[in-house]
Amino acid sequence: MNRRLSIASIALAFLALAVLGCDRGRPSSFDSKPSSTAAELTSSRGAPGAKKTASTGGAASVVGATTTKLSGLNLEVTTTGAQPASITESKLLGTRISAGRTSVSVAKAKPKQPSTVEAEKAAAASYSPKNLTSEKLADGWYVTYDNTGTMGANYFLTVYRTIGGDAYRCTTTASDAATRDAALEICKSLKQ
Repeated sequence: MNRRLSIASIALAFLALAVLGCDRGRPSSFDSKPSSTAAELTSSRGAPGAKKTASTGGAASVVGATTTKLSGLNLEVTTTGAQPASITESKLLGTRISAGRTSVSVAKAKPKQPSTVEAEKAAAASYSPKNLTSEKLADGWYVTYDNTGTMGANYFLTVYRTIGGDAYRCTTTASDAATRDAALEICKSLKQ
Protein backbone atom coordinates (compact mmCIF):
# COMPACT_ATOMS: atom_id res chain seq x y z
CA MET A 1 0.00 0.00 0.00
CA ASN A 2 2.82 2.45 0.88
CA ARG A 3 4.56 1.68 -2.42
CA ARG A 4 1.40 2.49 -4.37
CA LEU A 5 0.97 5.67 -2.39
CA SER A 6 4.59 6.71 -3.13
CA ILE A 7 4.23 6.03 -6.84
CA ALA A 8 0.96 7.95 -6.93
CA SER A 9 2.59 10.90 -5.10
CA ILE A 10 5.48 10.95 -7.56
CA ALA A 11 3.11 10.75 -10.51
CA LEU A 12 1.09 13.67 -9.15
CA ALA A 13 4.27 15.73 -8.66
CA PHE A 14 5.33 15.12 -12.28
CA LEU A 15 1.83 15.95 -13.49
CA ALA A 16 1.94 19.22 -11.55
CA LEU A 17 5.30 20.10 -13.13
CA ALA A 18 3.94 19.32 -16.59
CA VAL A 19 0.84 21.44 -16.04
CA LEU A 20 2.96 24.37 -14.86
CA GLY A 21 5.17 24.03 -17.93
CA CYS A 22 8.35 23.05 -16.11
CA ASP A 23 10.72 20.99 -18.23
CA ARG A 24 14.32 20.28 -17.29
CA GLY A 25 14.49 23.16 -14.83
CA ARG A 26 14.26 25.94 -17.45
CA PRO A 27 11.74 28.78 -17.18
CA SER A 28 8.74 28.38 -19.44
CA SER A 29 5.56 30.17 -20.36
CA PHE A 30 2.84 30.84 -17.82
CA ASP A 31 -0.74 30.27 -18.84
CA SER A 32 -1.86 33.69 -17.67
CA LYS A 33 -4.50 35.45 -19.73
CA PRO A 34 -4.11 39.14 -20.51
CA SER A 35 -6.39 41.37 -18.48
CA SER A 36 -8.49 44.02 -20.18
CA THR A 37 -8.37 46.46 -17.26
CA ALA A 38 -5.64 48.62 -15.84
CA ALA A 39 -6.44 47.70 -12.24
CA GLU A 40 -3.80 45.95 -10.19
CA LEU A 41 -4.82 42.46 -9.22
CA THR A 42 -3.36 40.00 -6.81
CA SER A 43 -1.73 37.34 -8.92
CA SER A 44 -3.16 33.85 -8.61
CA ARG A 45 0.28 32.54 -9.59
CA GLY A 46 3.64 33.57 -8.32
CA ALA A 47 5.18 34.68 -5.11
CA PRO A 48 3.30 36.34 -2.28
CA GLY A 49 2.97 40.02 -2.97
CA ALA A 50 3.12 39.61 -6.74
CA LYS A 51 1.01 42.16 -8.57
CA LYS A 52 -0.64 41.69 -11.91
CA THR A 53 -1.42 44.65 -14.10
CA ALA A 54 -2.51 45.25 -17.63
CA SER A 55 -1.22 47.99 -19.85
CA THR A 56 -3.23 51.12 -20.36
CA GLY A 57 -1.82 51.90 -23.76
CA GLY A 58 0.46 54.70 -24.68
CA ALA A 59 2.45 56.16 -27.51
CA ALA A 60 3.91 53.43 -29.66
CA SER A 61 5.40 53.64 -33.12
CA VAL A 62 3.79 50.43 -34.44
CA VAL A 63 0.10 50.34 -35.30
CA GLY A 64 -1.63 48.14 -32.73
CA ALA A 65 1.34 48.41 -30.36
CA THR A 66 0.94 49.07 -26.67
CA THR A 67 3.61 50.46 -24.36
CA THR A 68 3.47 49.27 -20.75
CA LYS A 69 5.51 50.47 -17.76
CA LEU A 70 7.29 47.84 -15.71
CA SER A 71 7.39 49.78 -12.47
CA GLY A 72 9.41 47.15 -10.59
CA LEU A 73 12.25 47.39 -13.12
CA ASN A 74 11.89 51.05 -14.15
CA LEU A 75 11.50 49.95 -17.78
CA GLU A 76 8.89 50.05 -20.53
CA VAL A 77 7.95 47.28 -22.94
CA THR A 78 6.12 47.50 -26.25
CA THR A 79 3.88 44.65 -27.36
CA THR A 80 1.56 44.16 -30.31
CA GLY A 81 -1.69 42.29 -30.53
CA ALA A 82 -5.42 42.51 -30.08
CA GLN A 83 -5.24 42.70 -26.28
CA PRO A 84 -2.84 44.60 -24.03
CA ALA A 85 -0.05 42.73 -22.30
CA SER A 86 -0.56 41.26 -18.87
CA ILE A 87 2.28 42.05 -16.47
CA THR A 88 3.03 40.10 -13.29
CA GLU A 89 5.74 41.62 -11.10
CA SER A 90 7.37 39.83 -8.19
CA LYS A 91 10.49 40.73 -6.22
CA LEU A 92 11.23 37.02 -5.89
CA LEU A 93 10.58 35.88 -9.48
CA GLY A 94 11.09 39.02 -11.55
CA THR A 95 8.61 40.34 -14.08
CA ARG A 96 6.50 38.16 -16.37
CA ILE A 97 5.12 39.77 -19.55
CA SER A 98 2.36 37.86 -21.35
CA ALA A 99 1.03 39.02 -24.71
CA GLY A 100 -1.22 36.58 -26.51
CA ARG A 101 0.57 33.22 -26.70
CA THR A 102 3.93 34.79 -25.88
CA SER A 103 5.42 35.14 -22.40
CA VAL A 104 8.83 36.33 -21.27
CA SER A 105 10.52 36.73 -17.91
CA VAL A 106 12.55 39.89 -17.30
CA ALA A 107 14.82 40.49 -14.33
CA LYS A 108 18.01 42.29 -13.44
CA ALA A 109 20.91 39.98 -14.22
CA LYS A 110 22.41 38.24 -11.22
CA PRO A 111 26.20 37.99 -10.83
CA LYS A 112 26.26 34.19 -11.21
CA GLN A 113 24.22 34.18 -14.43
CA PRO A 114 26.02 34.12 -17.80
CA SER A 115 26.87 37.64 -18.95
CA THR A 116 28.58 36.78 -22.25
CA VAL A 117 27.44 34.90 -25.35
CA GLU A 118 30.14 32.29 -24.77
CA ALA A 119 29.05 31.69 -21.17
CA GLU A 120 25.39 31.40 -22.22
CA LYS A 121 26.27 28.90 -24.95
CA ALA A 122 28.26 26.87 -22.42
CA ALA A 123 25.25 26.87 -20.05
CA ALA A 124 23.00 25.75 -22.93
CA ALA A 125 25.25 22.76 -23.64
CA SER A 126 23.55 20.71 -20.91
CA TYR A 127 20.29 20.89 -22.92
CA SER A 128 21.79 19.27 -26.06
CA PRO A 129 21.01 22.35 -28.14
CA LYS A 130 20.20 22.22 -31.83
CA ASN A 131 20.26 25.26 -34.12
CA LEU A 132 22.26 27.26 -31.58
CA THR A 133 22.50 30.87 -32.79
CA SER A 134 23.58 34.16 -31.29
CA GLU A 135 23.60 37.77 -32.32
CA LYS A 136 25.01 40.95 -30.86
CA LEU A 137 22.69 43.84 -30.13
CA ALA A 138 23.65 47.50 -29.69
CA ASP A 139 23.35 47.05 -25.92
CA GLY A 140 23.90 43.31 -25.46
CA TRP A 141 23.26 39.98 -27.17
CA TYR A 142 20.84 37.10 -27.55
CA VAL A 143 21.12 33.33 -27.86
CA THR A 144 18.50 30.98 -29.30
CA TYR A 145 18.40 27.22 -29.62
CA ASP A 146 15.98 24.37 -29.63
CA ASN A 147 15.84 20.79 -28.39
CA THR A 148 13.41 17.99 -27.84
CA GLY A 149 12.82 17.23 -24.18
CA THR A 150 10.46 15.03 -22.25
CA MET A 151 7.60 17.46 -22.97
CA GLY A 152 8.32 17.70 -26.72
CA ALA A 153 9.90 20.51 -28.71
CA ASN A 154 11.39 23.44 -26.77
CA TYR A 155 12.56 26.73 -28.25
CA PHE A 156 14.83 28.69 -25.90
CA LEU A 157 15.72 32.38 -25.88
CA THR A 158 18.01 34.38 -23.61
CA VAL A 159 18.49 38.10 -24.21
CA TYR A 160 21.07 40.05 -22.19
CA ARG A 161 20.88 43.83 -22.38
CA THR A 162 22.37 46.79 -20.53
CA ILE A 163 19.75 49.51 -20.20
CA GLY A 164 20.38 52.68 -18.21
CA GLY A 165 23.52 51.20 -16.70
CA ASP A 166 21.80 48.03 -15.40
CA ALA A 167 22.08 44.54 -16.92
CA TYR A 168 18.83 42.67 -17.62
CA ARG A 169 18.02 39.14 -18.75
CA CYS A 170 14.88 38.47 -20.77
CA THR A 171 14.12 34.75 -21.24
CA THR A 172 11.52 32.34 -22.52
CA THR A 173 11.01 28.73 -23.43
CA ALA A 174 8.39 28.39 -26.16
CA SER A 175 6.70 25.46 -27.88
CA ASP A 176 7.42 26.76 -31.39
CA ALA A 177 9.90 29.01 -33.19
CA ALA A 178 7.31 31.68 -34.09
CA THR A 179 6.42 32.21 -30.42
CA ARG A 180 10.11 32.42 -29.52
CA ASP A 181 10.65 34.98 -32.30
CA ALA A 182 7.73 37.06 -30.95
CA ALA A 183 9.36 36.87 -27.50
CA LEU A 184 12.62 38.17 -29.00
CA GLU A 185 10.78 41.24 -30.30
CA ILE A 186 9.32 41.87 -26.84
CA CYS A 187 12.80 41.60 -25.27
CA LYS A 188 14.28 43.95 -27.88
CA SER A 189 11.56 46.53 -27.16
CA LEU A 190 12.60 47.02 -23.50
CA LYS A 191 13.69 50.59 -22.77
CA GLN A 192 13.78 53.14 -19.93
